[in-house]
Amino acid sequence: MRYIKGAFIVVVFLGVFIGGLSFERFILGKHSRQKENSISMQIKSTQVLTPKAYRVHFIFGASQELLKSQALSSEQDKAIKESFKEINNLAQKSHLCQQATYSVHPYYTFAPKQEISGYSLQGVMDCRIPADQLKGYNDLKDKISQVATQSGLILPSTPALYPQVEEIDWSALRQDLIKKAQEQVIWMGKQFNKQCYIQHLDFYPNNTPTRFKTQSTPAKEDFILTARLAIGC
Repeated sequence: MRYIKGAFIVVVFLGVFIGGLSFERFILGKHSRQKENSISMQIKSTQVLTPKAYRVHFIFGASQELLKSQALSSEQDKAIKESFKEINNLAQKSHLCQQATYSVHPYYTFAPKQEISGYSLQGVMDCRIPADQLKGYNDLKDKISQVATQSGLILPSTPALYPQVEEIDWSALRQDLIKKAQEQVIWMGKQFNKQCYIQHLDFYPNNTPTRFKTQSTPAKEDFILTARLAIGC
């Protein structure tokens, strides 16, 4: 009787084991064969446009005289304040730039002891220049540079022009990328003989070009929008 019962348990165990193998082979195996393929790629769209406006970022630094000053005199402090006051008056009259902000800080050396070795100056001013006012901006830039250097304490940088793209132009680039993505889906479907679809399409614009040279009329620029495309098949 014990022998029969033991044989019955062995048969049941083998049946469960074989059934498990069959499930893994025919069900899970079938699922793995139907596993979805995913392909990622980068696509881009380029459009030649004439910017309608430019963004400018003025930066002001310290001259060598200020960098080597071991003490900031009242005359130097007054000259810096008056210079930035005049710069802000020019910006306000032009209606092209925001008010400039600045700060002056000492910097130290620590050998053999801590002591002031000079003063640094950090100033910024942001501007938005409509394309039809580039000549007025160039005149403003020259006046600001002249005022900044008069004191001998402020060192202005030569600002770059960053073309700005209107939202309607970005929309056209996005539509072009969507069309290219759909074309890639169709092509992939033919290659794999499967039904493919867009999993992800993430847009990110490339850095817009800059212009360091003076220009009086807006120039055409290549604007590029890139996307990361993921296709599932």
